[in-house]
Amino acid sequence: MTRPVSPRACTIPNDQLNDVEELALATLHMSKDDAMERFPEDYEDTYAKCLETFECKGMYASFPIERRDGDEICLEGGAVLKSQVLADLLHRADEVVFYAVCTHGYEEASVAAADEDDLIGGMFYDAWGGGYTIAAHRWIKRAIADAAHENGRYAGRGWAPGEEGLEMQLQKTLLEQLDLSQIGMSITGQYTVRPIMSLCGIMGVSDDEAIMHDGADRTEYH
Repeated sequence: MTRPVSPRACTIPNDQLNDVEELALATLHMSKDDAMERFPEDYEDTYAKCLETFECKGMYASFPIERRDGDEICLEGGAVLKSQVLADLLHRADEVVFYAVCTHGYEEASVAAADEDDLIGGMFYDAWGGGYTIAAHRWIKRAIADAAHENGRYAGRGWAPGEEGLEMQLQKTLLEQLDLSQIGMSITGQYTVRPIMSLCGIMGVSDDEAIMHDGADRTEYH
């Protein structure tokens, strides 16, 4: 009998968001030295603003797998995930965890920069927004893996809709299973959400430690 990961919604502490600067700079294809040499005031001013106003939130919920039928994964509660890719990737799982993260504050900063015709500032806010969101994405996956481990179970890697062969239409099914209002997030279309800087995904959980490596050798998914 599975012991599902307990649902959780939280604000992610900024001091636990690792590598934000590195992630932001990677999107700009710059080193920190390059950025500080070319745009020192923009770099420092926008980062200070982000530290003051950006806030990342995340949540996840677990659903035991009730049955499988070909490329369909049927979950307790009635949700059905129809995807051969996902069925392959989660073949060891007896439980799936849906998760979402978002960064609040980015849109306001980006709009303010646009209103002031501050192209460089806008460029940095785009990079910071991405950096914060990816860091939050990494944080929530670690939190899920830790929660599974506390139950004596193992979590696989996270898979995001639209990533490397995983059907984008799964995003709406995934997000509809979460009470997004708890983190100030909403679905605005088939493939769009607010805040803009958001990510979601799915992880499999199993008693089999091998799930941690599932997908690693599937080059078509990487």
